[in-house]
Amino acid sequence: MVSVNLTDEKLNPFPGLRPFRPGESDLFFGREDESAGIAEKLLRNRFVAITGTTGCGKSSLVLCGLIPLIKRHASETGEKWNYIVMQPGKDPFGDLSSILARQNRDGKTLLFIDQFEEIFRYGIPEIRDSSGSDIKGFINLLASVVNGKYPDVYLIVAIRSDMISLCEHYRGFSDILNNSSFLVSPMSGKGFREAITGPIKAAGAEIDNDLVELLVSEVSECSDQLLVLQHFMLRLWIRWKEMNEPGRPVDMTDYSSIGTM
Repeated sequence: MVSVNLTDEKLNPFPGLRPFRPGESDLFFGREDESAGIAEKLLRNRFVAITGTTGCGKSSLVLCGLIPLIKRHASETGEKWNYIVMQPGKDPFGDLSSILARQNRDGKTLLFIDQFEEIFRYGIPEIRDSSGSDIKGFINLLASVVNGKYPDVYLIVAIRSDMISLCEHYRGFSDILNNSSFLVSPMSGKGFREAITGPIKAAGAEIDNDLVELLVSEVSECSDQLLVLQHFMLRLWIRWKEMNEPGRPVDMTDYSSIGTM
C-alpha cells in the first residue's frame, strides 16, 4: 500500500461532505468492484451513464476509482489516454463542441461529464433554454460521440437517479442510456469497512476493530450513508489528531468525545 504524506496538520484522509478529488485515489476505498464493472462497460461500449442518489459517491467513483483503473490499464497495454472533466455550464453545447474540436488522433480520450442533470435546470425546452444554451444540440452531439463519430472518445456521464427520467424527452439518447448504464448501489458492509480502515492505514494510523464494527452498524441505518460516514470520519480524525497520541489507535475514546454518528 502507498503511504500518504499527511504531516500537514490541515490534511485529513477523509473528504467530509465534498467528493474525493483527482489525486486522492490512495485514500479511496470500498468501491473496487464497482470501478471494475464500470471500466468493463466503458471499454466495451465507449459510454456509461452512472446513476445514483445525491451523495452516493458518483463523482468520487469516477475520479478516484475508474480513472486510476483506466490509467493502470493504459500502462499495461501501452496505450495513451487523455482525461477531461466537465460540468454543463451556461453553454454546454459550445463547451462540448470546443472539447471535441481539440481532439486528435494522439491516443484515446476519456470525457467525464459530471452533474449531467444540470442541463435540465431551466426545464425541458423544445430547442433552447432561457440562457440560450442549445440543450438538444448538446445531447445530439453526445449521441454522435457514442455512435462512433469520434471513435477515440470514451464518454462517462454522472446523473442523479431522480433526474434521469428527463432524458426520455430525447428518444435517441434515452436508448443509449438504456444500453449502457450503471446504478451505484449502497455500499456493502465490506465496502464500509474498507472505506473506514483504508484511509486511516494509508495515513499511517490504526483504528480499533470494535469501533469499526460499531461504525459499520450505525452507518447502515443512515439514509445518506456515505455523506454521513465521511463527515463523521473527518471529525473523528480531527479529534484523534488533537489528542496528539500517535501510538494510540483511533478508538472509542475519540468516538465518545465527538458524539455518536
